[in-house]
Amino acid sequence: MAILNAKSTMNQNSIIEIEDYFHAVKSSGLNYAAITNDGTLHDLFEISEAAKQTGLKPIVGSKFPFRIGSNVIDLALYPRSNRGKKKLNALSTRFHKNQKRNLGLEGMKNILHDMAIVVDAGNADSKATKEVIRTLTTFLEKNTLFVGLQETFEQDNKEKNLEIKKVLVDENIKFIPFNEIKFLKEEQMDSFNYFSKMKGLDTVEDIENVLPTVEDIEQMFDYMEDIEDGTTDIVSQIKADYIIDQEAIKIPSYPVPLDFNPSEKFKKRFQEYIKVASEKQIRSAGYLWHLVFKGLVERYGVDEVAINRAIKEMEVIVKMNFSDYFLIVWDFIDYAGKNGIIIGPGRGSVAGSIVSFCLNITKVCPIKYKLQFERFLSKYRKGMPDIDVDVSQKTRGKLIAYLRRKYGKGFVSHIITRANYGFKNINNNMLKQMRVPENLVTDMMKFSPESYNSVSELIEKKPEAKELMGKSKDVRVLLEQGYALKNMPNTTSIHAAGIIISGEPLEEGGLPMMYDEEGNLVTQIQNDTDKNSLEKMGYLKFDILGLRNLDVIQMAKQLVEKKTGKQFGEIPLDDSKTLELLETAKFLAGIFQLESISAKNVIK
Repeated sequence: MAILNAKSTMNQNSIIEIEDYFHAVKSSGLNYAAITNDGTLHDLFEISEAAKQTGLKPIVGSKFPFRIGSNVIDLALYPRSNRGKKKLNALSTRFHKNQKRNLGLEGMKNILHDMAIVVDAGNADSKATKEVIRTLTTFLEKNTLFVGLQETFEQDNKEKNLEIKKVLVDENIKFIPFNEIKFLKEEQMDSFNYFSKMKGLDTVEDIENVLPTVEDIEQMFDYMEDIEDGTTDIVSQIKADYIIDQEAIKIPSYPVPLDFNPSEKFKKRFQEYIKVASEKQIRSAGYLWHLVFKGLVERYGVDEVAINRAIKEMEVIVKMNFSDYFLIVWDFIDYAGKNGIIIGPGRGSVAGSIVSFCLNITKVCPIKYKLQFERFLSKYRKGMPDIDVDVSQKTRGKLIAYLRRKYGKGFVSHIITRANYGFKNINNNMLKQMRVPENLVTDMMKFSPESYNSVSELIEKKPEAKELMGKSKDVRVLLEQGYALKNMPNTTSIHAAGIIISGEPLEEGGLPMMYDEEGNLVTQIQNDTDKNSLEKMGYLKFDILGLRNLDVIQMAKQLVEKKTGKQFGEIPLDDSKTLELLETAKFLAGIFQLESISAKNVIK
């Protein structure tokens, strides 16, 4: 048994968090955990992680409004294979591109053939449901079609469901329970209703939207004796794999100049690699070798230490098939330098790479400052190298536009980021619904309740809070709902730095996408920094961060050169006057990692 039509918080009309949902499903005795949001697939990574924790099979679907003949009806689509999974991703992308307007059947037949389809009869009458079923069965197999019924515990709803069953008796279509599940327990109904009022959405008065047990489902639909057969049948058809381990990274192939051929020295040193690599990989690695040694000669001349270090790094980079990655970064930094786009000198562990220094990706010599390459990249460590690029805020857009031209607009995407409401924001919104004396609210906030995770934790740390709750039921409600709803998603925006460059067209289903106001691609999936979610899904992320500080530094350099006639780079790093000024710990505003109070204290 499974409940298919559960909504997550990303659906905006649900307070179900994915991890809590999977654990609740397991406790309820259900065998599968399914999420069916409306037109979106934001939760794919979270679903995979929760499935791994609980051992449940994840089922992912999405519901779209279709215009079929004279009827507009919702169809929930569940991919029957991994091919269908890509098609569902692509359809969600298309739905966002069309600004979530009703879909038509034109051009859809190829997609629908790979889906198990639920016709949601919850908001349709028996006539419309029958007309839609008959239209769909003209080109789809009947065993892939199901009718989803909702039970509202009202007599007219029961009569409607029985009427739908009656008119479809000759169609040989199976039925499944399809209530919209929006919260996990009856006691969460108040939280759901408070949140719905905040969002201007409908509230509920019954338990039709709570996660049911197997016994609950049997009781709710006791007049539909074969409804369990429909659920068993559809679940057996849904075979798309939504467990994400570590997909192969889809690194785009860098367009190596056609007239370039790898040198004999390269072929000799990497003869074992050449035996197993593709022609394209060999050309990319050979071109990277060529560029690195060109930069090596310019910076070091004939220096055995530098040459040996570069060879050692190149062996790791080439054998891990990261040549294209380094070429992509080299290329856009080279473009920036030639087109007046200010780029930072390099940040983080990449400064330990002499290859990056020779490619002009970084401006610091790792040999001189004894920086270790292994902190940046190691053959013993999985995962992509991570090169953070700082760029002038004024010209970041120009650099991103270059990447779209170079690799194709459909291959480059921004990354979505989400902000939750937080405790204080929830409380502020709830105060608009409630009349709580201002002095009680003031007293409540003195406990800094936003610093805790529950009422019980607050009372444990601040026992006097219990006394205040005893004075006012409203204070307890504010606290309880603040904790219950603080993790609800509030706003979405574009990640300040993250960019994906893919080796495959993003709109064709590798990832579900959406669009910004200018029509540029944005991932529906947020990158979880701690878990590298997009990288695990096989996508190459670059951090290209726009910094106003770089514009300020550029202005300062120009002023120095104008007033003194000296180039900024000519000022020695051991300049005594500069160091004396630094020791005062003054004038450090805007200097990364030195402007903090703790850093100033260390300097003094």
